[in-house]
This record gives sequence, C-alpha cells and structure tokens, in this order.
Amino acid sequence: MSQIPKLLITGASGFTGQHACNHFVNAGYAVTAVTRKSFVNDKVQTEICDLTNKENVSKLIKKVKPDYLLHLAGQNHVGTSWIDPVSSLEANAMSTLYLIEALRQENPACKVVTVGSALEFDPQNIATLTHPYSLSKTLQVLIAQSWGVLYNMNIVIAKPSNLIGPGISNGVCSIFAKK
Repeated sequence: MSQIPKLLITGASGFTGQHACNHFVNAGYAVTAVTRKSFVNDKVQTEICDLTNKENVSKLIKKVKPDYLLHLAGQNHVGTSWIDPVSSLEANAMSTLYLIEALRQENPACKVVTVGSALEFDPQNIATLTHPYSLSKTLQVLIAQSWGVLYNMNIVIAKPSNLIGPGISNGVCSIFAKK
C-alpha cells in the first residue's frame, strides 16, 4: 500500500492557493493549507502560521512533514511595498528562507515550488530595480536558488505574470475588469 503524498500549500486562502488546494486534493494529495487567518475548505487540513516567524515555521514543518511544498504566500502588491518595504521583504524573502531552511533540516528531499514574479529585477544591473516589491521577489528567488545549489535541494521557481480565472482576485486583471 503506497502512502498518500503530503503537500503543504502556503498562501492557501489567496486566489491561486484556493485553486491549488482543490486541484491537488482532487489529484490525490493530502493537502495542508497554510494561512495567516482562518480558512474554510473541508477537503484540506488547515494550519494558521505567521511565515515571517522562524520558530513557528520550524514547528509547522516538523508537524506536517511535507513531501512537497507549494509556496504561494507573500506580499504581492507594489504599492504596499512602497509603504512598508521591510514587511514586503519579510513576507517574500524571509518566509521563503525560513520554509526551505526548516525543510532542509527536517526533510531535504522535499520537492519545493516557490513563486517568483515577472517584476523581478536583474541583480547584475541595479538600475533595473524599480520598487521594493521587485527587490523582495528577486531576493526570494535568489535565496531559493541558492539553497537548491548549496544544499542540493529540489527547488523549482515559477514565474507567473497576471493570473486570471474564476473566484475573487485583487490582482491587476481584476482591477482592469472592474473599470
């Protein structure tokens, strides 16, 4: 009898996260949905966790022991990054570091997908940096890629652009559609 693969999805209450939870449950995964607030989906186990808190992330990984991580959580608004750049860095770069480091210690064979952004800048050309959000997403990707190389971890970076589909979204496509 084979074991059901365990998938941890961060940002599960977001637009993409909700769709991912349903997709992977239907595909036969045991899904644990991670959010900062309560989340209702009776098909998944839910964990509330502040991913910017290293100790909480470590406890989460020890508890869930995922085989796969789909890291969708983060701060995804350029305007917010201008208002509070430190929180954007914590939400995007540091949460990623805490997650993959906890996985490295608990289960380095865990397969990870983290989400970058089409708005990343070229670190070889600082003049391409346009806002703190870009910095936070570029650092997030560099951290993930570095752990992949330094610790031989299985990490894939997805770089979506504007996402559209059924459900509530606060993304740019939704803003354009409302106008």
